[in-house]
Amino acid sequence: MGKPSIFSSEYQKRMRRRKKKTIIGIISIIVVFAIVMIVSKTNLSGIGKTLGNITKSGSNKTTKQESNPKTVVKKEKIVKKNNVPTKKVDTGSFVVTMPSGKQAKIVYDNTTVAKVIKSVDNSDSDLDYNINPSSSAVILFQKSTQDVILANSDGTSSNITNLSYVSGGGQSFDKATVLKNNPTYIWVQSPKFIDDSNIAYITQLPWFNKNDKYIWKFNVQNKTNMNTNITGLNVQINNVTAQGLEIVTDNKTQYLKGDGSLTN
Repeated sequence: MGKPSIFSSEYQKRMRRRKKKTIIGIISIIVVFAIVMIVSKTNLSGIGKTLGNITKSGSNKTTKQESNPKTVVKKEKIVKKNNVPTKKVDTGSFVVTMPSGKQAKIVYDNTTVAKVIKSVDNSDSDLDYNINPSSSAVILFQKSTQDVILANSDGTSSNITNLSYVSGGGQSFDKATVLKNNPTYIWVQSPKFIDDSNIAYITQLPWFNKNDKYIWKFNVQNKTNMNTNITGLNVQINNVTAQGLEIVTDNKTQYLKGDGSLTN
């Protein structure tokens, strides 16, 4: 069928139909495009929310996963701290018996090769004690009987009381007889360590009819008693200091060394 003439009545009809089809086609395309855009926007929004939720959920999980290890580590630290074993102190003891029969318990630390004396378990006011600077020995002194016992950390002990005195003229005086005749006489009093090798004590020897008091010294190694000639009416032995054993004679303070020398 040929193309109609522009002067034909069919031409006008066909042109109108073609124009109508064109308009419908354009409208259809616009509608389809609009629908596609709406659907696409909806899907993208849903996907965005989904991705957002996934990201947020992942972030929360990460946060929890990050926080949980810290919590666990903290708990583990606490457990480890609480489970640290406390150092057990290994102590031992032995009993020393005085000549009168009275006893005192010596407590020592047994964690080292050389035992170290820690204290003396004693509730008897008649018994006094003094531990040497290295804590390897202790003096036990009974006031009522004026007896002195030296005890070592290994459990050995010996009576170091000066039991007799021989005057320059050769006359001998024994402790028991002197105290029996004069119970207030000071044969030995306040024994204390000067150092690990020497012990100082107060006595009225050699005078028996005077109130003068002297400081004597006992040497642990050679077991000898020596008069230091430190004397006074009021004599006091205090504690060991960096300068030596503090001695107060008639209100004068001096410091006694192991060799018997004095410093102010």
